[in-house]
Amino acid sequence: MTLDSRDSLSISKNDNNISTFPHITYLRFYFRPFNVSVLERLLNSLPSIKRFSIDTLIYNSDHIRAPFWTLLLQKRLPLLERIRLVVRGFYVLQSKNIIDENQENLLGGYRYDQYWLDRAYKKIFTCRTDASSTVLQIR
Repeated sequence: MTLDSRDSLSISKNDNNISTFPHITYLRFYFRPFNVSVLERLLNSLPSIKRFSIDTLIYNSDHIRAPFWTLLLQKRLPLLERIRLVVRGFYVLQSKNIIDENQENLLGGYRYDQYWLDRAYKKIFTCRTDASSTVLQIR
């Protein structure tokens, strides 16, 4: 499934209208561009997800870090057993030192957290960076 948040899942302030689909236990999709509100609403409608795969494109470096994803998934997908996360971030990094430091900080937040170790099926954590982008993969 590909979800374009610019014209899908219109957001209303009244969350009582959200339909849920408890019979769906596996979700794999591409989410472009990243929109936290739309993603939260989608995940709220799928409370029984056990296996989750997302490939997304972000422009805010805060949304690539482990605390953001851990909190989001713990709160929205309490039954989650397996995850595949691919986050492509495009933003300006000032120097090679910052890139190297960010790469280790980004990976460490996932690689040493028991939540991610329990859910990353193959326990593969990679991060590639260049002057303007980061690609984080967890599978």
